Amino acid sequence: MVVDDERAILNLLGRLLEKRGHKVQLCHAGTAALIDMPEPPPDGIITDINMLGTDGLTLARELRSTAKLKDIKIIAISGDTDDQTKAAAAEAGADAFIEKPINPATFSEQIEAILETP
Repeated sequence: MVVDDERAILNLLGRLLEKRGHKVQLCHAGTAALIDMPEPPPDGIITDINMLGTDGLTLARELRSTAKLKDIKIIAISGDTDDQTKAAAAEAGADAFIEKPINPATFSEQIEAILETP
């Protein structure tokens, strides 16, 4: 699942992952991700941190506090790359942090490596 309120980024990330054979659900908001959570849940959720409404940090905390969703890999992405933002993402429950702008040539491989990490 990819969550980002910027449609262009959302569509780009989805296309990159689909090209590698991944099934991808796109959500334009954190609230939509929680409401539209598939059953069974996805292996991972890539979420922008800075979104209107339910931001990526709130989404991560919600996922970690929900028993059936607590083990999903959470990958935070953001253009805010300072140490405070990265620490906030980790504290909220993110397993990894990827800086924007993403590198389209390596993005899918980064995601696959994170998802394969125990």
